[in-house]
This record gives sequence, C-alpha cells and structure tokens, in this order.
Amino acid sequence: HKYPLPENARFIGILSRFCNYLQVNTENTLKKVLLILSGPEPQRTIFENNMTDFFIEKKIPATILQAKPDSKKQITNQTLTKLPHCNDKEFINLLNTHSIIVSRAGYSSIMDFYCLKKNIILVPTPKQTEQLYLSHHLHRNKLFTFVEETNIRDFLLTELGYSR
Repeated sequence: HKYPLPENARFIGILSRFCNYLQVNTENTLKKVLLILSGPEPQRTIFENNMTDFFIEKKIPATILQAKPDSKKQITNQTLTKLPHCNDKEFINLLNTHSIIVSRAGYSSIMDFYCLKKNIILVPTPKQTEQLYLSHHLHRNKLFTFVEETNIRDFLLTELGYSR
C-alpha cells in the first residue's frame, strides 16, 4: 500500500461465503461453459441475450446462472440450460461440472472465486471502471483471465476449439 494507514487499520483478508469450503474439484469436467450473470440492468440482460444467442447459434453446451432469485423457472434446450438462481451447494456443483467459467468482475464474486481457487474468465461490466481496473490488475498478477465483453465470443470459440 503506497499510503500510510491509520494505526487502528487492519487488513482483514478475503471475505467470502466460501472460505470454509474445500477447494473446487476441476477433474472430470465436461467441455462446458458456465456463465454467471450479475450486475446492473440493462447490462445484465444485454450480456445474457448476447451470450444466449451465441451459445444457441454455435451449439455450445452451456449453463447460464441468471441472478434472478425471485424466479423459479428453469429453461433448457438441447445445449443450453438457464437457471434463475441456486444455493451455495448447487453453485459449487456448477463450478465442479463446467470447464470454462465466465463471470462479471464484481468484488464479492472475485473474492468467492479466489477462496475456491477457481480460475475464472472475468468480463467487466461496461462503464464499471472498478471492474475494469480489478480485471486488469488480477490478470496482470496471473490470478484470473480478463476478456472484454466485445471479445468474449472469439475467446470462447478459441478456448473450446470451435471453428468460427
């Protein structure tokens, strides 16, 4: 830290609901994408609609966690599943069964993924400068992968070995 801290200041470390969970298992995962949505509207829905069209068009096996806790409906087609919300145990299961995980770069989400020792592809919400800063910083320090929303389709196609 480049500025002196007050004497009563203390670094408290990572705060996450998952700090007491065991490390996420990454073996035996299918080549499948998990997209974790969050953040303010309309950007959350724009990202969801963009990625839904992409997954369906390219027939990419994917799950979208919608961040809609008040909704009960699960939507599934041949390759795409949309879940409105899930509890912690279901969330850990999703992380264990997907090989590529894409998430917004919100601070609490980053702390959760760090606690779980899970490499996530961070896609900052447009116009959220703190998310852009955190994504760049964590990518430079080799903690997470950073991809801008405009490049996520090409990045995923490359990661999955699909031809464009």
